[in-house]
Amino acid sequence: MYLNMLRFALDIAGDELALATRMQVPLEMFRDWMSEAQPIPEAAFLVALAVVAGRARLLN
Repeated sequence: MYLNMLRFALDIAGDELALATRMQVPLEMFRDWMSEAQPIPEAAFLVALAVVAGRARLLN
């Protein structure tokens, strides 16, 4: 579930660097999450959720 949310947020953000910057994490850490090399922290999931929710509000 966390990985899917990051993927949705990545589609909205446009690229890995933009989303990693928004999450305030190094790009390599973000890439580790996306490749499932490291578990995705709850805080990162919540930022991704906010990105997706913000996009949904714009569509309504």
